[in-house]
Amino acid sequence: MKITKLSIIGCILFFASTLSFAALDCKNAQTQIDMNECAHLDFKKADAQLNKLYKELMATLEPDRKNSLKRTQQLWLKYKDAQCEYESDEFKGGSLAGLVFSSCQERITQQRNADFVELLKTSQQ
Repeated sequence: MKITKLSIIGCILFFASTLSFAALDCKNAQTQIDMNECAHLDFKKADAQLNKLYKELMATLEPDRKNSLKRTQQLWLKYKDAQCEYESDEFKGGSLAGLVFSSCQERITQQRNADFVELLKTSQQ
C-alpha cells in the first residue's frame, strides 16, 4: 500500500514539474530557476544552430580542411567551456552560477555561429 501511495505521489510531482516547464515564459521569467532554465534554452538554440552551420561548412571543405576545422572546433569547445567556467566561478555555489554559465555559453556560441556564417560565405564564392 505504501508503494502505491509513493508511486502516485511521484507521478503527481513528475506531471506537475512537466507542466511548469511547459508554461515557462522566458520573456517574463520571474524566478531564478526560470531565468536559469531560459538561459539554458537560449544556449541550446544557439548550439543547435552551431551544429547545423558546422555540418554545412564541413560539406563544402576538402578532406584536409575538414580535419583542420574538426581540430579547431574541438579546441574551441574546450575554450568555450573554460571561459564560461571562469565567468561563472565568481558565483560558484550560488543561484546565479547557472545563469551566468548558460548565458556565457550562448554568447560565445552565437559568436562562433557568426564566424561560421562568414566562413560559409567565403567558401561559396
